[in-house]
Amino acid sequence: MRKNKNNYPNNYPNNYHNQLSKIQNKILEIIKENPTISVKQISELINEIKYDAVRWNIAELKKKDIIERKGTTRKGIWTIKSNNGGDK
Repeated sequence: MRKNKNNYPNNYPNNYHNQLSKIQNKILEIIKENPTISVKQISELINEIKYDAVRWNIAELKKKDIIERKGTTRKGIWTIKSNNGGDK
């Protein structure tokens, strides 16, 4: 299987659910339901971990090229990428 520059398979976002933590999957579901949600609002919805842990998990999702934030922190939107940047 061909891999991209991050050493993830090119089809990684299509099968990432089994490779992410429970919290990361929960964050993805929240973002799918409300793409304009802030990190603070996400942390309020996930009571099991603190704000800094939510920020860390979001940073991991960004590092894995699964999500990105477009726009400002106040008026931006989250996008879940259909491909992980290997084909750009």
